[in-house]
Amino acid sequence: MLKAIKITQKRIEEQILFIGLDVHYKQWNISVIGQEQVHIKGQSVAPNSKKLVEFIKSKFECNQIKLAYEAGFCGFYIVRELIAEGIDAIVINPADVPTSDKDGRYKTDERDSLKIAMSLRANMLDAIYVPELEDEQNQGLFRRRMDLVKKQTRIKNQIKSLLKKYGIKPEEKLDKIKVWSAEYLYWLNEVVKQNNLLKNQLESMLRELDFIKKDKGIVEAQLAELAQSERYKSKYDSLIKIPGIGKIIAMSIILELIDMNRFKRFSNLASYVGIIPTEHSSGEKRHLGRMTRRSKAQFRTLLIEAAWITVSKDEVFKQFYKTLLLRMKPQEAIIRCAKKLLRRIYFILITDKEYEINHAA
Repeated sequence: MLKAIKITQKRIEEQILFIGLDVHYKQWNISVIGQEQVHIKGQSVAPNSKKLVEFIKSKFECNQIKLAYEAGFCGFYIVRELIAEGIDAIVINPADVPTSDKDGRYKTDERDSLKIAMSLRANMLDAIYVPELEDEQNQGLFRRRMDLVKKQTRIKNQIKSLLKKYGIKPEEKLDKIKVWSAEYLYWLNEVVKQNNLLKNQLESMLRELDFIKKDKGIVEAQLAELAQSERYKSKYDSLIKIPGIGKIIAMSIILELIDMNRFKRFSNLASYVGIIPTEHSSGEKRHLGRMTRRSKAQFRTLLIEAAWITVSKDEVFKQFYKTLLLRMKPQEAIIRCAKKLLRRIYFILITDKEYEINHAA
């Protein structure tokens, strides 16, 4: 059991300090423990990396300072600042912090920071990958594109719901036009002219849709420029040769996974993406369930979409898919194809070799 001691004017000597940091916008909460004692338990400090380091060094004399905080709204700027100050700092997944039932029922900043510090001291925490600043900012641009796609889908659904609400449908001769094609949008503008009561509402929705489409086009053009940059071009050129991998999916692989070398083996990558089943096993019984919810959900969706195209274009994947259909549903079979595709992607980016279509591996 760790003993709590009072902080005095005299600097406390420790070989290693373990600090748990609970981050909030207006203040941070820290707990500091040594090899055998709890030195600080849930103290509020200013949300400033430099001042935090100055405070710790004014109270302690030690050879090494280890610090951990949970990933959240503040991103990675804190860990970068702390590392620059000479602190051995890591960012952790909040779901990975060992938590008791009591912690769940009595949640406070003090308990959270102490829990992180004690888990860090027990070597029970794994650091998550911190990308380089340029990669993180470029990743943000790609995620902006994904956000715009969601907004575009939402406003289109709102427009369709409004039309259904008032029973407005295209005439029979226009019934087969493709939704959201130029013809369909022309028809929508005619609807606006003919319905004075709905005019303002529909015009507003169409303006929003038009803005989103134009903004998405600008972002996609910026991503296309990034694809040809010295930083990403070689990876992009290798990926785009894979059947099913288009411009957007290629950039998602580059900007979401960033550095394949951070995955020691393919199973680590599959786990990170979430293309593995859940497991509930005990003793001699082993039960595999659905795909894990712990995943890169948007990337996983894009990967599965790519797998459908790969199956249609690569004979090896097509035969693999057909074999799987003999014992499972199409939705389950395509997930296994997506995992196989991910393995190919991993191999190509690790070895710098080109994709060979119709090649069994």
